[in-house]
Amino acid sequence: MVTIRKPEDANGGGEPTGPPSDIFDNLAALRLEPDAAALVGAVEILAHVLIRRPSPTEWVRVHPDADMTLATSCYVDRENRETYLVVPEMREVLITGVKVMLLVTAVTSRGSVFLWPLALGDDTGRTNAWHETARDAAMRAKSAWTKLAAECRPLPHFSSRGESPRAGVAENVV
Repeated sequence: MVTIRKPEDANGGGEPTGPPSDIFDNLAALRLEPDAAALVGAVEILAHVLIRRPSPTEWVRVHPDADMTLATSCYVDRENRETYLVVPEMREVLITGVKVMLLVTAVTSRGSVFLWPLALGDDTGRTNAWHETARDAAMRAKSAWTKLAAECRPLPHFSSRGESPRAGVAENVV
């Protein structure tokens, strides 16, 4: 049996008042108002950040600070569509699937943070129009909301479609 002691009981003695009443007797006291969540001290913590490209339906911005980018080696698992960072000790061991990437911090118009992998090329010296255009789009996204959609006509490139979530007009055509 649980007893409750009040610091200042009505009879002045702080005597036990008996078992508590059922907490479900007053459901209104348990309810939170929709905007009361901010009052309970909840703080959102970003614990998991995906490495991915923006989808064709997302408006994105890229953080303009150079400290928010990382040139590194990544292993790209094409079968599962996953990208992993490669620690320096494993760069020589993992030969296939490892690419030199520039990871830039990006955010969607809905506030979803992710790392956008931009290929930096390979040791052959060949260029890839898709990679060059993605890097150009990321540079433009440092100053304006950008939406990417791959088109194969006449050459591979990205273009903006629709309207910006902020200004109501297309800000970047890449």
